[in-house]
Amino acid sequence: TGGSTGEFKLTVINGSQLEARFADASNAATIIAAQTFQVDTWYQVYATYDGSNQNGVKLYVNGFQVSSAPSAGSVLGALASTGDSLFVGADVGGAAAVQGSVDQVRIYNVELSAGQIQDMYVIERPPTSFDFTLGLVAHYAFDDGALTDSSALGNNAAATGTPMAVTDRYNASGNNDAYQL
Repeated sequence: TGGSTGEFKLTVINGSQLEARFADASNAATIIAAQTFQVDTWYQVYATYDGSNQNGVKLYVNGFQVSSAPSAGSVLGALASTGDSLFVGADVGGAAAVQGSVDQVRIYNVELSAGQIQDMYVIERPPTSFDFTLGLVAHYAFDDGALTDSSALGNNAAATGTPMAVTDRYNASGNNDAYQL
């Protein structure tokens, strides 16, 4: 958060509301999203502002937009710059301290798109407890055009016809990892 004027503030209220507050030189806008946070669970929380007005404020939790409509106030243009210190995890003087842990705070001078926020979440999300091998009977990665099964069962296959290499899901062409069948 910023200092006493609160140029920017992101907080959780009563464990069930995510609130972002943005202030320009004379006004402030508050955005609130209903969001239940479970104890002992990590969340990735993002707030963006496109620099236009209160309608340019968006809140995201775990890569998904949860709010974009201001619940109170207005803001126009650049955020206020008071020169106050940046506080992470509490307000000025330690008030309203986070009831939990804070990790990896990032501040950008550009608005991140919804796609960029989703990409960051996918890359950095906590590991899953889902066992991808449970019940798996075949996994064909299409590496180098082969239909070799990378599961423990060895159910190799052969293509019929002439598969054609195409750009894969990572937008990489020519590495023989995706085929039009």
